[in-house]
Amino acid sequence: MKSVRGKLLLGFGAVIVIVTLLCALTLFNLSSVRRVVESTRFVNDRVFEIALAKSDVLVAVQMKNEEKLKQALSDLDKTAKDIKANLKSYSKRNREILEQAISEIETLINSVKSVDLEHFDEALYTSIISKAERINDVLRKVVENLDVLQVKQLRNANVQVYIWGIVAVVFALVITFITTQSLIKPVRKVMTLIDNISNGVLNIEIEKIKSRDEIGRMAQSVEKLRGILLDVLTTVNKATNDLSATSEELSATTQNVSADLNDLANSMNSISKEAEDNSASLEEITANIEEFASAADSNAKSAQDMLS
Repeated sequence: MKSVRGKLLLGFGAVIVIVTLLCALTLFNLSSVRRVVESTRFVNDRVFEIALAKSDVLVAVQMKNEEKLKQALSDLDKTAKDIKANLKSYSKRNREILEQAISEIETLINSVKSVDLEHFDEALYTSIISKAERINDVLRKVVENLDVLQVKQLRNANVQVYIWGIVAVVFALVITFITTQSLIKPVRKVMTLIDNISNGVLNIEIEKIKSRDEIGRMAQSVEKLRGILLDVLTTVNKATNDLSATSEELSATTQNVSADLNDLANSMNSISKEAEDNSASLEEITANIEEFASAADSNAKSAQDMLS
């Protein structure tokens, strides 16, 4: 990944995908529960329709109203057809129960069709009520089965939501940890390198960073700066050492020149002393010459006097 933003987007994207899958799973479970609820409502509606049709049949029989009886039987037949049309949406066990209910409804319809309203007796009345109650009992079994299935599916949905929720949280934490580590590790290495540079430690290279994002490029730049500073410091140290050696040589030369100057001064002192000694000797010789000249002059005068 070539950017920090890309890594963050990847981490958040993975978390969003997991949350989306969790929501999809929850919706799927809820849709299953909703189908069970709709199936239960359908059966309850049919139970209600059968109860109404039963009441209409009983009223029609009591009132000896053939039109009302036909309408009630038509309603029962419609209820049976509705149940038959929706058999595929139920489990095998419930389909068998519903098929039994359809058979009971058809039996009730056939038995009522053959009723002679003019010769209706109490036994037939009781038989109609009994058959209608038996149909309701059969349908209530389906309702009970659907209630059990609904509770089971709700429980399974809750368990799955909890499990997948925990998995999503764990996965999100793992993704977050991996993403943060991929960002923190290079930053720590760069911080270590910067601390070393600030403390004057330039001979320790940074650990290799494979990241190609902004942090990785920053680490490479700081490492390059460390190398440049190390080269500069090495050059300065070398120049300092060379200057120190030159200074030592210059100091030795200065000492030699000083010694030579001292020797020259001593020689000059000796020459000066000898010159002074020579000057004294010349003065003495000059005095002797002058004295000798004076004596010569005196002798010359004496000789002249003697000649005169």
